[in-house]
Amino acid sequence: MDNILYDLYKSCCNFKTIHNINAFVKNNKDKLNNEELKILTENKYLSHSISIIAALSIQSAFYKLRRLKLFLYRKTIPHVCGLLSSCFYLYLHNLYISRNNISKLIILAEKDMHNAGIGHIIKEMYKEQDEDDYILLRNKKF
Repeated sequence: MDNILYDLYKSCCNFKTIHNINAFVKNNKDKLNNEELKILTENKYLSHSISIIAALSIQSAFYKLRRLKLFLYRKTIPHVCGLLSSCFYLYLHNLYISRNNISKLIILAEKDMHNAGIGHIIKEMYKEQDEDDYILLRNKKF
């Protein structure tokens, strides 16, 4: 549990780096090799389904708060808070999944030094931005 919380924390701290790497991968999809393409197109339907259900339950929990006397004349506050918190949760889930994909690409680039894909460029980009987190991602076990 501590590892997941720390991963979420580091995902929030490095959101700019993760966003830059995601944009780089999106723009250079034609340079991906087979292993990297397999990592990026893994079956993540279960994880995404669970996160969408969790976001909907967050929204419905805030929707039920509307009945409290505190929100008697302010019925839009629970709706807005529910929408914002569920969107933040989905964004955090997206960052976490992207960070795991980056970790897998870094491990693949370390394992296969003669790889012709973009894993080495991603490795250098992440290493340049945050050296400590790069070491943690390189040693991560899946």
